[in-house]
Amino acid sequence: MEVPAADSADQNAREPESPEQREFISTLRRRYHDEGSVFWVDDGELGIFDPDLARRVHTHNVVGSPLGDRLIDLLRRRPSPVVTWDQVRGAWLGRIRALSGAQTTAGLEERMRAVFHARLGREVDLVWLAHETITRATVPVIIDGLSPRAAAVVHADLIGKIRHLLATAESGHLDNSRLSTSPMTQIRAGLAVRMELRGRSRGSRPGRLDLTEPIVRDLLPDLGMDRAVDAVTAMLTAVAGPPGSAAASVMFELQRQTHWAELLRKEHLDVPDEEFHASPTRSAPVTHRFVKEVLRLWNPPSLLARVVRRETKVAGHTLHPGQLYLLSSLMVHHDPAYWTDPETFDPDRWLPEASNANCPNGPNGPNGPNGPNGTGEPTARAPYIPFGWAPTSCVGATLGTTQLILLCRLLTTRYALTPRPGGHARMMLAAVPTPTRFYGQVTLRG
Repeated sequence: MEVPAADSADQNAREPESPEQREFISTLRRRYHDEGSVFWVDDGELGIFDPDLARRVHTHNVVGSPLGDRLIDLLRRRPSPVVTWDQVRGAWLGRIRALSGAQTTAGLEERMRAVFHARLGREVDLVWLAHETITRATVPVIIDGLSPRAAAVVHADLIGKIRHLLATAESGHLDNSRLSTSPMTQIRAGLAVRMELRGRSRGSRPGRLDLTEPIVRDLLPDLGMDRAVDAVTAMLTAVAGPPGSAAASVMFELQRQTHWAELLRKEHLDVPDEEFHASPTRSAPVTHRFVKEVLRLWNPPSLLARVVRRETKVAGHTLHPGQLYLLSSLMVHHDPAYWTDPETFDPDRWLPEASNANCPNGPNGPNGPNGPNGTGEPTARAPYIPFGWAPTSCVGATLGTTQLILLCRLLTTRYALTPRPGGHARMMLAAVPTPTRFYGQVTLRG
């Protein structure tokens, strides 16, 4: 699928997705249409694209999954204290609530503005700009207080992972284990994280309002240092890819949807910084709808592959440990059974009074609860999975939404993106939806 931008980039710009990946995604979408929502994609790989079945299988597979044993316990051939990912996520979710305030939003804005300001007047790759802006703004939310040298090492590791993602791998789905930089860079980044954790645990470094703090304060005795470092670096790795891709998609649509960009500009000009920082979604509802529609249309990753841990039966198929199952919000978000005109960019579909009356499985469609074949039981208006599949959906979903709304605010009020004249940007579907040939300049608005 290709969607042209209004004005962007040039004919000679890089295209990070391989033809094989694009064909893989296109083939899956055809098979989804022809064969239904559950089918064997390849030997040992089952695609589960029905949203209810996908949640059920994913929940069965991941709930209660423990972290691996600590290195010292492996060496001494003894079991480690059991800590599950549910416990780690629970600690993070509690911290996210403390981070979802005006202070965090203002900090995100300051760091995002610094990235834009450093690139004023220069032609840049707008995809890279999106990734760098999100990464540099988000790292201190995960682990704050790093020295400039340590922060540079962590950023180098993340940039390498992003480069790997954009260069694409052989398969058409995103596998985070493949997002690797050089072993030495990874080791140095891990050591930087370890030093910060060790300093906090010994009291030589202060606690911080970040996602690392509950790992040190609440879980470190049972986790041990190795597993604590793994947890923090796993969260850092989650920043290297999909969040930046979502930001690039927002920038892409701001260039295409000039009418909506003007509506967003008018909305933000009427909202003071203090009011916006206190409640971004409430103070900018039009922008919130715009961001939700971008995430529906171009939700990263295109596919998510997970290893089967427990034998599972689904839709007449049996998954055995070691096999893979594939999940895709992309398939669901573009399914006309759930969405009216799913290929149309329409933020107004998120208005409270909007409905998917023309969708067979929508609330008011013939198979929906309020339709002639329905049960009358209440249901969600349509399956929407912008931040991954429960119960392992992104713990930073609220912060991620805030950051994308903030990106819209900055690019409609303070900065302007000027695409290269005569360019032809396109949105390509591969491991993540990514604009290609998307180059331009960042300038200050008058």
